[in-house]
Amino acid sequence: MALSHLIRTQYPGDTLNLVLFHDSAEEVPLGELARVQVGPYYTNTREGLRMASASCFARKKTCAKS
Repeated sequence: MALSHLIRTQYPGDTLNLVLFHDSAEEVPLGELARVQVGPYYTNTREGLRMASASCFARKKTCAKS
């Protein structure tokens, strides 16, 4: 949450996206970070990296259009 505050206040043009790795992967809004439950302990790294890559690619396309 401190990193989110730093980015919002010191780097307002940047964003912070959170991808939660577990049996699958999902993007989690920063406002829900405190409510995220830990476990099971299996980490689907492949799916998490795919989702993070797609999120970054989508952000680049949005920024390029601005």
